Amino acid sequence: MKAEKKQIFQAINEQQARSAHYPTLCDARQSQTTSLDLIVNGILSKNNLHELDRLVIDLLHTNGCRISELIGLNYASIRSDNTIFIKGLKGSNDRIIHSTNYSQLLADIRINRAEMFENKNRFYYNRLFKKIGLYTQFSNDEKLAVTHSLRHNYINKLQAEFRDLQFTAHQVGQKSTNSTKHYINRGTKK
Repeated sequence: MKAEKKQIFQAINEQQARSAHYPTLCDARQSQTTSLDLIVNGILSKNNLHELDRLVIDLLHTNGCRISELIGLNYASIRSDNTIFIKGLKGSNDRIIHSTNYSQLLADIRINRAEMFENKNRFYYNRLFKKIGLYTQFSNDEKLAVTHSLRHNYINKLQAEFRDLQFTAHQVGQKSTNSTKHYINRGTKK
């Protein structure tokens, strides 16, 4: 992980840690790359997507956000250090996320008070992700995980790295580890 990302995670962990000790991401080894990671890296390396759409993919991939959390953002959600305040939805905890790859875009949005997701909603991103092949088919379910596939990927990588369900739930803003268990080790076809 890059030094900036490590510092941000360390600050978040220090800020939000309860009485229990949470491991820090600074101690993390490089997580194993998944097939979904390779697809995301290929998509982000091309310039055929709007920069804001690439930012959304990056934030979903590197922070395990819900699409509904992201499209609810505006320029005021971006803090002066270009981290992003996420208001937890569905009873989840608030948290701070970041994108080291798109910090200049985030700064421009904040400074210019630009609207981030004008005329874009979860259906737009659902169609976009299907079009570019960014989705997962679970073997035990007929439904596709489209925008949520990156959340599944992120949670499984965190859990594999730290083997601490409480920590994983905390990092993705979930109040209950029962919610987190839903994401762990679901078999995939793609």
